[in-house]
Amino acid sequence: RYWAPLVAVFSGMRASEIGALSAKCLSSVEIDGKVYWYLAVDDSKTKAGIRDVPVHPGLIDLGFLEFCLSRANREGRLFEEWHKPKGKKFSEARVIRNFNDTVCASIGAPGNRPTFHCFRHTMQSAMIDAELSDPIQKAILGHEQDGMKEHYFKPNISNYAKKFCERVSFSE
Repeated sequence: RYWAPLVAVFSGMRASEIGALSAKCLSSVEIDGKVYWYLAVDDSKTKAGIRDVPVHPGLIDLGFLEFCLSRANREGRLFEEWHKPKGKKFSEARVIRNFNDTVCASIGAPGNRPTFHCFRHTMQSAMIDAELSDPIQKAILGHEQDGMKEHYFKPNISNYAKKFCERVSFSE
């Protein structure tokens, strides 16, 4: 319950992707002498959703690396207590329904309330504000690349981790 909304807002990942993260999802890459951490998303609703998502410095400041590392020697999922409903996706799990029914229900008028999925839109807005290119945004959010320019963009974590971690920020 604690990590799901934080991972969503700092990564733009879908609820189903967060719930399905492997306990061994955390990796790092060194770019210009600095280490950047990322999550390997290997269970997504689309082929483009299989990707590496940089771990935002704000999430690191909250202790997310320690949490991931404490579970890295386990088999299975990172959030093993997050149960997937039978025949459904992790996005339809109780943890997401509870978030939408309690936290989101206290915000806005009925019919015009945010949902857990709004965190994806928040991240995309932050990336636009940080002037990250459209191909980088799509690589991080797991959207299909389109157009010729994007055709040549190779979504490799080394291409976008530094820009993402240095440019995307949230005001308090």
